[in-house]
Amino acid sequence: KVGREERQLMERRKAEERERGVPGVAVLALFAAHALVLLATLSGEHDGATDAIQRNSSQLQHLVAEDALMRNAGAVARESGSGKSRKDGERALEQEICSLGRSEKNARALQYLEELARVTQMQTAFVLRSRRVVTAGGVRDAKVVVDADGRIVNVLDGDAPLPLRNAIPSVDLGDLVVMAGLVDVHVHVNAPGHRAHWEGFASATRAAVAGGTTTILDMPLNNVPSTTDLAALKLKLAEISRVERRGELLCDVGLIGGIVPDSVAPGRDVIGELVLRGGVLALKSFMIDSGSPDFEPLSVPQLALAMAQLAPLQRDLLRDLPYMLHAELPPLDQPASLDSIYSYADFEATRPEHFEVRATLAALALSQRFNCSVHVCHISSARAADVVRTAQRLGVAVSAESCPHYLLYSLDHAVPDSAGAGANIDPDAARFKCAPPIRSERNRQLLWQILLDKDDVNSVARQLNSSSMPSGTFGDNVLEESARADAAVVDGTGGDGAAIGDAREGGGKNGGGHAHGEESVDVAWIVSSDHSPSPRELKAGGLGAAWGGISGLQYRLAATWTAGREFGFDLERLATLVAAAPAERFGLGARKGTIAAGRDADLVVWAPEECCNTSAAASNAAHDVSPMRDQPLAGRVYATFVAGRVVFLDERGPLVANAAANAA
Repeated sequence: KVGREERQLMERRKAEERERGVPGVAVLALFAAHALVLLATLSGEHDGATDAIQRNSSQLQHLVAEDALMRNAGAVARESGSGKSRKDGERALEQEICSLGRSEKNARALQYLEELARVTQMQTAFVLRSRRVVTAGGVRDAKVVVDADGRIVNVLDGDAPLPLRNAIPSVDLGDLVVMAGLVDVHVHVNAPGHRAHWEGFASATRAAVAGGTTTILDMPLNNVPSTTDLAALKLKLAEISRVERRGELLCDVGLIGGIVPDSVAPGRDVIGELVLRGGVLALKSFMIDSGSPDFEPLSVPQLALAMAQLAPLQRDLLRDLPYMLHAELPPLDQPASLDSIYSYADFEATRPEHFEVRATLAALALSQRFNCSVHVCHISSARAADVVRTAQRLGVAVSAESCPHYLLYSLDHAVPDSAGAGANIDPDAARFKCAPPIRSERNRQLLWQILLDKDDVNSVARQLNSSSMPSGTFGDNVLEESARADAAVVDGTGGDGAAIGDAREGGGKNGGGHAHGEESVDVAWIVSSDHSPSPRELKAGGLGAAWGGISGLQYRLAATWTAGREFGFDLERLATLVAAAPAERFGLGARKGTIAAGRDADLVVWAPEECCNTSAAASNAAHDVSPMRDQPLAGRVYATFVAGRVVFLDERGPLVANAAANAA
């Protein structure tokens, strides 16, 4: 627990336990149980489950003993009037992952930000100075100058004088990190329709800004109807406008259109209408059942038809238009099954890695054939990620994303599991249910190696091939193997006799790097939340019946930072993965994603060393069911700016009044 109110609540609970004569370790033990599981994940010491349990048990006993000492020290402090009991309690709760305390310098910075929040409600120019401003050129001591229109007009050296005639508010944030506002290109907002109570645009944008995200791209499904044509798109736009008029839309929102089998039916031009008239920023298809009856998956021949239609649009547009794919493809004789699920490992086995690999191979073979720029969503498999990286090095027009839950958790550590059927399954395991599923610890580590491009591709491929795999092997050119494998299915006719033209001429946009000005942005990899929340009751009843989605929009910054630090992750790479790359890849790079003159003043101020507040009281999503809730995550957001206005402030939460001013 990290907030002031949470610490006070903890002290009250301990006092009540002492009065009842109950040992005062309950609150600390609960926190330690969560923390130790994650510490085992981050320690890099994976010598087997028995060793991990023994280590955790001994650490827990140590903390319980320490709690007893802390209670005794607290009693002595109260008797002597020294007032040290709270300070001692905070020190006992500090973890290796992050610091629960706030330095005096950061406390002063928060006061300055509170004053700036009042000033920016009227929209005024201001200056932020920090010793850690993350720019395209690196992390440096700098001043960010913002004008009254909410645009960055200059980024100066930290000790440079301000070339301004009139005095404007200037805040020195010390060592707090100032970074471009995050861009999340994979968010499921469930409005409009009967699922709107799962997550609406008001609650989703509150969660976004609480986690430092200033732009979200909304997926075309889980709302009703799915956004697969202009009529459905207009319904969603009307819903967004309604929320904005109420002053409850706290960040920028972009929309993604859907491609389903009906979209590629003869005589229809749904894809062109969504792009040219609807202005969607991307298009999305599934290669496996989506869980939404009106968002059916595409077969491989239908996927070929979609790419044949989309490739010319991508070539003619003046911006990127990624084709986003949920890439899981079960063999025809092995459909995904939810029968006999007694553990999370059983659930993972129903959607094994080779589903992802098969789908990725097929999609990239078609991408290469039609020169269609694709984006592979939420990769959980290191093998599938290795296919993407190989394709990128071969010049195929592909980018990809992974998600914090795949980068932070694994089957071996953190994900609750238990043997037995039905009610005997750990109910917490359902919070981790997602598609594709979370996989092994070894897979997680290899996924990070690929994401950070730390190993030669052949080295990672050899490690991956050391384990048996139900389907396929990795050769020097996986795309050629894929093309041969799919030749019988995709023969140039789309499987229905309608000729498909070859769209290779003209050159597509790939996942290598894009440039605005002098700096080139690496857009090959992105970290998105795949935020797919649901009410608590839909996460009950066992893994087979539970909703397969994770609520993680608010925690993307902290979870990604926490997971990456053991792999040598730095602030510059973090900013690329969660802000610059998604903005650039999805056509927003001229305004979003980096701190530079001319960009929108979408900013996040945060403390990487401090704990994120993951308590239920601090949750801003419509429902607080998340595997990241009450977990120790490093990275506390102090303030979030959208177009130069403070829309989130630590300890105060989302500032709806400032968002309303933005809307006006």
